[in-house]
Amino acid sequence: MSYSQSSSSDSGSQSTSGSGILYQTPATSNVLTFKFVQFNPDITNCSLAGPDGVQHPAIFSTDNRMTIVQNFQSELTGTITWTHPATVELPGLVSRQSVRQWLSLTRDKAQRTMVFRGHAFTWRPSWEDLCLYDQGTELIRCQVKRTNNSLKVQIDTRGIPQGLVECIVVAIIILQSGRRID
Repeated sequence: MSYSQSSSSDSGSQSTSGSGILYQTPATSNVLTFKFVQFNPDITNCSLAGPDGVQHPAIFSTDNRMTIVQNFQSELTGTITWTHPATVELPGLVSRQSVRQWLSLTRDKAQRTMVFRGHAFTWRPSWEDLCLYDQGTELIRCQVKRTNNSLKVQIDTRGIPQGLVECIVVAIIILQSGRRID
């Protein structure tokens, strides 16, 4: 599972990929943008639209008990099991564990902490958006904006650990699902 982040350079476009999710971003951009679209009926069963606007069936629910997340090459990226307690697994990235543990609620219940490869991140609302911050800073790593029929996601790819894009996708599904996770 390789991940190469885009960076500023004069050499044309760079690709940002994770577990085979491939995005083309301009070399001068450090922002990866995509959308969750075609909710059927919600984010646990929808498609992803890449920066090129092409939609890829990527998120499937089975009997309302499990959500399967695939990359643009139809390879398994993660699973969410909605039975109580809800669990999450991202093969090779996050071992199977309770969602409550992976996205732990802070004592003040204002945000959720997500630890990935020893680095702590914090999900918290910012105005009408949902943002992922490096814990203890105001550095926004990801911003999620609700639009009419989609969720627009922008990820700052500078210096992020390999596999974080996949974690972000799965965390957004969980946090926007409306399901009980605690």
